[in-house]
Formats: sequence, C-alpha cells, structure tokens
Amino acid sequence: VSPYHYRVDWQIWFAAMSTPSRHPWLIHFMWKLLQNDESAVGLIAHNPFPDKPPKAIRAELYQYEFAPLDQPDGAIWNRKRVGTWFPQFTLDNGQIKKFVESFSSR
Repeated sequence: VSPYHYRVDWQIWFAAMSTPSRHPWLIHFMWKLLQNDESAVGLIAHNPFPDKPPKAIRAELYQYEFAPLDQPDGAIWNRKRVGTWFPQFTLDNGQIKKFVESFSSR
C-alpha cells in the first residue's frame, strides 16, 4: 500500500468533511488554479480555462445521493447545495496571498 493517495479529487472529498483551516493545501491549490499554474492544472483531467484563468474561485459544498434508476434525464446523481466551504476570492486578496506565501515557505 502506498503511503500517499495521489487523487486530488479524493483528497478534496476528505477536505469537504472538515474545515479549510485543516486543509491549507487546498487553499494553496485554489490560488495556483487562479494563476493557471501548470503544476496545479496538471492535477485535473481537463483545464476549463486554457487561455485565461478564472478571475475568482470558491469552494461550495453539495450533498450527493444516487438518482433513481428511472430518472428522466438519465442522471446518476442528484445533488443539493449545502453551503460554502471556502468563500470566493481573487488574486488581489491580500489576506489569502499572505497565507499562501507563508504556506509556501514551509
């Protein structure tokens, strides 16, 4: 068994069961996505912003349940928004920038 689990989506799933303060790597990851950083974008299957990174980013929480087999639209999941895990921020957010810089120096 490997000591690491490399799937970022799986790590985000675990982070959602906790608070942002317990997962500083995810705020750092979000910061890097805003910069279209190759190392961060390389962790996702498809970059939806290949030419221009998003201006802002946030993390929302959803509760998922299996959809009924006879769901008209053929969906496998139904989801319901639960709330915000981390509020929207941009690259000009000084507080987040300071946090990311302190995290990067570890």
